[in-house]
Amino acid sequence: MTSSTLFLYAGVFFFLIYSCVCDLPLEDTTKQCEYDNIKRCNDEFKQVFMNAKAGKRETGMRNVYCTALQVFMNCLDGSLGRCIGGSWLQNYSYVVLEHGIMDKKCGVCPHHNYHDLERWLRRDGQKHLQSLYFFAGFDICPLCAKVVHNICVAHFLEKMQSDANICHDVQKFINCYEKVGDAGWYCARRKIVRSFSNLCRQLGEKMLREDEKHRGLMC
Repeated sequence: MTSSTLFLYAGVFFFLIYSCVCDLPLEDTTKQCEYDNIKRCNDEFKQVFMNAKAGKRETGMRNVYCTALQVFMNCLDGSLGRCIGGSWLQNYSYVVLEHGIMDKKCGVCPHHNYHDLERWLRRDGQKHLQSLYFFAGFDICPLCAKVVHNICVAHFLEKMQSDANICHDVQKFINCYEKVGDAGWYCARRKIVRSFSNLCRQLGEKMLREDEKHRGLMC
């Protein structure tokens, strides 16, 4: 087969693939874009922990955790501009952003930088802009809330040591916040704890269901 024939076949193949993608409804192409970018960011998040276990990066699980979540936020920030009108990716990014805000405000990861991701979400969705006023972004983190968040992060990291399935680890974290409310701790009435717990129950659980439905996305 001559090089010109190969070139012709390659051109036809590219045209067929391009035609198939372009013929898909915008909603389908957006969904695929969201899936690809969420998976890529999940992979980057998990890779930080894998590198730490292999001795390739900084040690100390708390430091590794902070690095991993910062990588996650940076990746999502870069992904939001790639998918047109994708509410799945926006919701996913919003949950991770709120988690990063809690980490920083409650002293777990004081050096988190999430301003670019927050700016994207403010620009892309009025719903998220409004939600920021009801969740962690504008609340203070009193001492009891710091204790709660540190305990739940510790549960997440402890679970991660014995279970490599990130979805199980995240569920452990969500359950920790739910138990705080169920146990009737006085701290559960503090606005930042109540708001973040509600976020975990609603969007966090929804995020996990999506992860389990699309195998390989995170679980």
